[in-house]
Amino acid sequence: MPHPEKYVRSSQLVNLLHGHQNLSFISLSKRPLQCPKADCNKYISVFTLESHFKHEHKEVPIVSIHLDARCASEFYPRDVRYCTTQCIVLLKMINTEILPASRASHMEITEDQKPIMIVMASRIADVHIISDDEEDKHDSQDVVTHNQEDDGVFTTGDRIIVWLASNTQTILSYTVAVSTLDNNIRQKFYGPMLTISEPAEKLCKEGHCLILTHFHCNYMTENGTKPLALDVVIHSPE
Repeated sequence: MPHPEKYVRSSQLVNLLHGHQNLSFISLSKRPLQCPKADCNKYISVFTLESHFKHEHKEVPIVSIHLDARCASEFYPRDVRYCTTQCIVLLKMINTEILPASRASHMEITEDQKPIMIVMASRIADVHIISDDEEDKHDSQDVVTHNQEDDGVFTTGDRIIVWLASNTQTILSYTVAVSTLDNNIRQKFYGPMLTISEPAEKLCKEGHCLILTHFHCNYMTENGTKPLALDVVIHSPE
């Protein structure tokens, strides 16, 4: 039957389409998602992320926020390990009108289906993001300079990256800023909301995150002794 809609009344067709969209969203909620937190990596469903953090990662604060509102926190860059993801804070959207990009605009959204965002950080070294040919050249240059420059907690080529990601695809953008506690030095990044599955090395290499060099980290943290202030704003869609 090539055109079944011809044999169905319009009201019935709307119900059928609505049911199909609900079914698709239910299947999305059952899709496995790997927990981004270091040393966990359990597979959970997309919309049990908040519950998972509440029960298994109680050290990660959960904050309810509005769009365009500032969310402030602190973190110690010295505690961020190489090529692992540190979850700094989990953000829960209060605005009921914000939907995942895959959802139909007329469908209602339940409390546990609202997008969940996580502010994440990772430490990336040169060796994690350069090719084999570049690595050979980099190693030969480091023989002369490595010991002369590495006087701080963060060594030459270290980067601390910070980004914001959601459990579902959205059309949102965000700004993240990292500063000294007295706000004398401040670094800022603006970009589109990412998804949790994006690998840190890829984000760093492509510049889709806030990047602090080892110079920034050593000076701003006074060689790891001070935390950094962290501000995040999720912007309203245009």
